[in-house]
Amino acid sequence: MGSDDVESSVVDGVRRMALAGATDDVLQAFIDSRRRGDTDHAECMLKQAQQQCRSPRPAFTPVEKLRVAALRPVVNAIDSSTLYRYIGIIWPITEEIVRSHENPEHWSSDSFVDAIAQSLVRVAMDQLQVKVEHSP
Repeated sequence: MGSDDVESSVVDGVRRMALAGATDDVLQAFIDSRRRGDTDHAECMLKQAQQQCRSPRPAFTPVEKLRVAALRPVVNAIDSSTLYRYIGIIWPITEEIVRSHENPEHWSSDSFVDAIAQSLVRVAMDQLQVKVEHSP
């Protein structure tokens, strides 16, 4: 399996697990397993996340809301390799943004989250030197 195939497989697994409602810790453990080459453990984690998907999901945490908002405009607009690098940029930044923000009540506002996410998308895409067409 080539490097692009591995990245594509990891990105696909992360997408499927995120859609199934996996926590950030589970997503990180999945990524770590794949990086170590422990595909059996990663596949087991993926299956478990998909089985748990059937149970109701609690509301998103502020970090999850921000990550979803930052992924939404680019997830289908860039290739899997670029998406993999993009996730590597935004993951730690989103945690720090939420942690450093003084008023936790702001995170309940979609417009607040979207405004921060738009800035985050611009910064990450500039760092990756990629342009994405935004739909109106």
